[in-house]
Amino acid sequence: MINIVAKRYYIENGHEMKENLLRQVIQASFPPFLLTTVAEDELLNNVKASFNASTRVQERCDSQVVKQDIVRYAAANWFREFSRTFDGFVSSGPKLPKISVRLAFNSQEC
Repeated sequence: MINIVAKRYYIENGHEMKENLLRQVIQASFPPFLLTTVAEDELLNNVKASFNASTRVQERCDSQVVKQDIVRYAAANWFREFSRTFDGFVSSGPKLPKISVRLAFNSQEC
């Protein structure tokens, strides 16, 4: 999540890190109950470190490339949200116990 927040900052604010803008992005990215003063400062330091270590930031890539990175990461790690689901049912064949069947399909680039 830290890397995604760092990339979000880059997309919204560019390659120059400004602490007040970073705090706003962190506050918009995490629920308020997680953001105690200590936790927010720790998140700030972790996001800064991730931001500075990012090759996309160092190469000053276009924000569209960074957006694509986020979508690829999400699709690979949270594939359920990127799947199409269908309710299944038995239309013929032997009588089966009544169970709920849900089929999920997704495609990945190779």
